[in-house]
Amino acid sequence: AAQRRVSGDAAGASFLEQILLLDVRPQTGQFHAKEAVFHLSRALAIFSEKVEELKAAYNKLQEKWTNINEELEKKMDELHKLAHFADAVSKNISQGILAMQLDGTIHAINEAAQKILKVSAEETVGKKMDAIFPPDAFGFSIKEALAFGLAPKMVYKTYLEKLLEISPLFLYEGSKSQQGLILLIKDLSEIKQLQLALDRNERMHKLGQM
Repeated sequence: AAQRRVSGDAAGASFLEQILLLDVRPQTGQFHAKEAVFHLSRALAIFSEKVEELKAAYNKLQEKWTNINEELEKKMDELHKLAHFADAVSKNISQGILAMQLDGTIHAINEAAQKILKVSAEETVGKKMDAIFPPDAFGFSIKEALAFGLAPKMVYKTYLEKLLEISPLFLYEGSKSQQGLILLIKDLSEIKQLQLALDRNERMHKLGQM
């Protein structure tokens, strides 16, 4: 009778509306279709709300990720520019720069240092300091300085018949591979020769006055 009532009175109704009209009590127990459909509808509504929340969270995450990528690209561009600038400075500066990692591996050497020390980047970069230079080349033990983190502030050393002013500088920022020791090297040979010539001229001047 209930099914006939649905067919007659709700022929144009939706499927859900048809179910709501049912009032069936199976022999196995009491069961109300209207109550079941109500709970089902409630569950679907909650599910829809959660889906919308997930969509909103995803959109926010995607927007945040886009902003992070843009910021990262900006920082990388700035880093590349800074690297190019540093490379240009190191190539054109008259002071020699010799950088090594904490294990003594030579990391970089600029053109001025190559000229002063009479070596090339191909011969030095990637190799150990003690495999390229003698232990007393820079006026102090590089090996001990790297081991204990101690080095003199400034050293004057004659190497390859050149008077060198050597300033060690430790770097401990960044990752382990970026930490190490930098040697700032000045060739004072020309200055020494000028000073000797000046002293000689002064002596000659004094002798002339006698």
